[in-house]
Amino acid sequence: MFVFALLGFGCVKHRIQNWSKHLTFTDTVLDTEGTAAEVLPDLDATLEVRHRVWWPFWDGLIVKGYSGEAAHRLAELKNATVNDGLAKVKQHWAGEADAEFRKWRGSACDEVEGVDVFWDGETRHGHAAPGTKFGKMWVKRYPFECTVVFDEECKKKGAHDVAFLDSPDDVARLVMLNRGTADGEVQRIKLARRTVRAQVGQQFPLEAHVTISKRVPDGTHTETTSSTDSDGNTTTSSHEVQDYSTISVPMTFKVGTLALASHNDSKPMQAGFRASLHYTDGFGQAVKPNTGQMAVFTNEPWTMDHAMLVGGELHVGGRARGDGRLYEMLGNGDPVTEEQLAAVEEAAQTYRATMRAAFDAKEAVLPSSFWYMVYANDDLTKEGLAEWLAGDYVDYDGDGQAGEIFDIMSAHEQGLNYLFVRMSLARINEVAALWIGFFDSLWSNNLHIEEIAANAALLDPKQRTALAYRPMDRAALEEALRASDPPVLTSGGSSKLVCPALLDALYAELEKRSQPVAAQEATAVVQAGDLESVLVVQGEEGAGAEEPPLHPASSRFVAEGEHEPLTVEAHEFSGEEEEEDAAEADEAAVEE
Repeated sequence: MFVFALLGFGCVKHRIQNWSKHLTFTDTVLDTEGTAAEVLPDLDATLEVRHRVWWPFWDGLIVKGYSGEAAHRLAELKNATVNDGLAKVKQHWAGEADAEFRKWRGSACDEVEGVDVFWDGETRHGHAAPGTKFGKMWVKRYPFECTVVFDEECKKKGAHDVAFLDSPDDVARLVMLNRGTADGEVQRIKLARRTVRAQVGQQFPLEAHVTISKRVPDGTHTETTSSTDSDGNTTTSSHEVQDYSTISVPMTFKVGTLALASHNDSKPMQAGFRASLHYTDGFGQAVKPNTGQMAVFTNEPWTMDHAMLVGGELHVGGRARGDGRLYEMLGNGDPVTEEQLAAVEEAAQTYRATMRAAFDAKEAVLPSSFWYMVYANDDLTKEGLAEWLAGDYVDYDGDGQAGEIFDIMSAHEQGLNYLFVRMSLARINEVAALWIGFFDSLWSNNLHIEEIAANAALLDPKQRTALAYRPMDRAALEEALRASDPPVLTSGGSSKLVCPALLDALYAELEKRSQPVAAQEATAVVQAGDLESVLVVQGEEGAGAEEPPLHPASSRFVAEGEHEPLTVEAHEFSGEEEEEDAAEADEAAVEE
């Protein structure tokens, strides 16, 4: 048991690995680890590049290049995908591309969000909307979804039966049901609810007759007790004891104060609508059964609860049932004023504005489109990134400036150049992706082996001289590895370091995946040399395409086609500071 506990410590595992010299590789998609022969056959090379190059770059850049708020926001966007699913995220952006649906979404946010919202469709469990079908609706703006929490359901413990609305038809219908031009019965009830909100704390004459039980003093009786002392003397005493009776008292209440409760009165705009009328003027009398005296009660408190006051009068069609007294109460009191109703509407608009401002503040830090359009889109080009930046610019916080991420093209130009060239190499075809993924895994899994760590110039993908960017045949690779110091290439039957069996597994897989390259569209020719400087994509005209590739075997990385191949050439840094900037950007990605 102790041995297994030790093996759980990273430092112990690293020491054992350094002692054994056995290289391991990781499949980041399947989350498995093993030898090259075990891992490579099932490796999804395209996804490996996404996990090893694309995502780490953006993670590192956001975490180290921008504020802690940006890093937190990126984590939030990732969690949204985990919690809601990729399909929901795609649905969100499909909806944003639909001008009509986008309008309905905006109306849900600007007109409907808040309390007193009506929905008579199905709930998430496929049931009919419960109770009055009124409740609170709040909008999750990314990925977009309207959630209706019904007034009756919010009282329950545990899971509530709510309605989740995200389709164009449901969102449009939600808005139409709750607009002033909607069904007259729905609008009548909405007005009654808002009238109650406007007149909370106001007194209403509404006479109520209720019989209440009261426990009252009602005569006395004599009790006799005796006690004996140590000498045997007995003493007897008598005393009066108060008697009590519980009587039913018919009480009359005249004027009550209107109150309204939600399921959480400590927060504004909460689900739940429990109207009640609190009295303190109760009068009544009843005869005490023992003494025949009259017990008189004045200024007694009592509350007419929601069931008695409202009954079913706030259900659609419920007014005709006559099982409540709400409309009678409202008719007895002072009429609600336009100013009072306006204050209720202003509170609703303030709530909506607060919710929108909270979302806009997050968008100002890092737009929600970043995850889908950039982070999750490893087919994005540098030109596509520039288009996203230009198209998504919104001054969310009203300070006249874009969010901090929008300086990325100028502030991190060198790092972006390096990223997009690495991705252009990986996008050539699946063989190129496998080559880069293989060497990235070789380094990250085995850098605690002394021989591997000492040859960072050849094996560390952060280095521009790394083998990860120099595809070559086996003979050329072995020649390059023989130049390592200390040696990492082994021979014969050795299973340590870069051994023959490892190279067998790599080149067998490369050969297998290079088979139908003719079916792939031409994208690039590797002409980057040893990448001693940052790589930039020069264009689609194929400048220098007649120059031979670095090694003959790199031809398998070039797909045949009618178009001239894209040429990738070296571009010198203009200064040491820019070089450090590019290095830091890539280091941040790898470290993250």
